[in-house]
Formats: sequence, structure tokens, C-alpha cells
Amino acid sequence: MVWRGLAVGCVLVITTVATLMLLSRDSDGPGGSGVNAATISRAEFDQIQAGMSYDEVVAIVGGPGELTAETTNLAGYHGETYTFDGEGAEEAEAVIQFSNRTAMEKAQVGLEP
Repeated sequence: MVWRGLAVGCVLVITTVATLMLLSRDSDGPGGSGVNAATISRAEFDQIQAGMSYDEVVAIVGGPGELTAETTNLAGYHGETYTFDGEGAEEAEAVIQFSNRTAMEKAQVGLEP
């Protein structure tokens, strides 16, 4: 298990890839409609890099994902997690975590090369 931490102001956010995958299973999470607007391929997933803006990610994938988690604190940190239905296995998907609209972490399951 890989632990990632992000200290922002007086708040410490700790996530794991497993946590991101569990968040993505909640199809009716915060702001979620239960249906994603775009699908993501393995090639598109591989193009996404830390530091890219949300708009750059949407341009690569071809549409927005489903907002599955969102946090904001008084220090100005705004975190969002988006899930994109994947191309490949039946339950293929990618989860991308943003901090202030900048990609920080990504995880995928079932995207075929």
C-alpha cells in the first residue's frame, strides 16, 4: 500500500490508492449524477501528468468526469476527486485527484493497454 500525504495549512490529507478506488465506487457521491460524461482509455490515462490543470485533463479525455469527492478548508485548499468510466474491462475506471484544479494523483483499474 502506498501512502500519500499533502499538508495544506493546518490540515493534513492522507490518501491511498485503495481509498481513491473506494471513493470512485460511490456513483452518487457529492455532485455526482451516477453517469460519467466521458470514457478514458489507457493511452489517455498515460498522458495525464501531475501538475496538469483540470481543463487539460478534460481536453485529453474528451469530456468531464464525475465529481465523486470534494473538500474545502479555510486555508484556501480545494480538493476534488473525479472518476472517469474506463475503456476496457467491464468495471474499468480512472480516478484523478486535484488540488486547486491541478492534478496531483491518479489511479486506474481495468484500463487495457
